[in-house]
Amino acid sequence: MNPRCAVRVGLSSDRDRTISVTVDGSGCVTDLRLDRRARGYDDDRLAAEILRTMRRAQAELAGAVAEIAHRTVGADSPTGRSVVSSFDSRFPRPVEGDDADDR
Repeated sequence: MNPRCAVRVGLSSDRDRTISVTVDGSGCVTDLRLDRRARGYDDDRLAAEILRTMRRAQAELAGAVAEIAHRTVGADSPTGRSVVSSFDSRFPRPVEGDDADDR
């Protein structure tokens, strides 16, 4: 499973695609794109949006890893459960309503 995870990425954008974040197979940010509209955000909003978008990309990665585990070693196998649990605990799905303060 490891070679497939190494090439997996998570990608997420905010609602209006002002911010896009790509993470690698370990969840590290490999690309951050800011549309020129981001210049209009105040510092706190920009930081919050970048972090929120990064977390979504990482959660997407965790979902991709779960799918790989399901197809390769089986999601219910000890290895599959261990790998999926590791990614899920490090990169949980965003809680509904996290975007409540989005503008």
